Amino acid sequence: MKVKRQHYVPRFYLNYFADNKNQVWVYDKEIRKAFQTSIINIACEGYFYDDVNIDKVYDTDQYIEKYYAEIETETAPIYSELISQLLDVNYTPQQEVKENLSRFLVSQIERTNRFREESYQFTLDMYKEFKEKGFTKEQLKQFGFEDENYDKKQVHLESILAGIEMDDTLMEILSDHIWMFFKNETTQCFYTSDHPVVKKSNLNNDLISNDGYGSPGIEIAFPLTPKLILLMFDREYFYEQSERDCHVLNMNSIENVDYYNSMQAAFSQRQIYSYSNKFELINEMGL
Repeated sequence: MKVKRQHYVPRFYLNYFADNKNQVWVYDKEIRKAFQTSIINIACEGYFYDDVNIDKVYDTDQYIEKYYAEIETETAPIYSELISQLLDVNYTPQQEVKENLSRFLVSQIERTNRFREESYQFTLDMYKEFKEKGFTKEQLKQFGFEDENYDKKQVHLESILAGIEMDDTLMEILSDHIWMFFKNETTQCFYTSDHPVVKKSNLNNDLISNDGYGSPGIEIAFPLTPKLILLMFDREYFYEQSERDCHVLNMNSIENVDYYNSMQAAFSQRQIYSYSNKFELINEMGL
């Protein structure tokens, strides 16, 4: 039986931000309202990854959905064990934690609705740039640009398929960063969102954005639970933090929690998720 409701943020992950009835608080930026709902209703769309032509090539129904389901099945028990270990005061993460989580993080980056929008916009921008430089239709076709009437879903799915072949490279990039785990000791929960792996460039300039996952000065955040967060830092720019690689630390300041929550709010496509109905920060941000 085909899966109709396809999640681009896994339910096993969202469940860590839900109550014992699998309910989570949602802030919707489009309608500017907060409400509570089941995790089955969020971060999903009907047949989000389905494509008949892709299924024919790979000779299976719902190839991309099954690909992500396999990653989720592998990750869920590893993730659960990690959360339990991080709550143990005597636990020190080992290098294998990076290896175990990197594939999941890469898949989470590329599978969301926001990534779909970004992939589509990038393709349009590249097409227009080449066209403005005088490239002929034949030359544009050589670069894979047929015309400017692109289907947003098709661009995204092709990007996912291309990414599957290159995932090892991004996994290595993430693994090479400094990883630090923080326990939230404040009364404010960490938010997550419909695009939970977020990043911030600390070396912006007019010529280079430096906002890639392996860029100098990049800072990446992924909330694990309302009380735990994984932070990844470029090893060169944040060299002073190298000795804290794979360490578990405490976060005692609400200002720091708000900083990472603001990243979730800013980079979410539409919705922010929280264990509690405390979204004052989003209102302050004017989103």
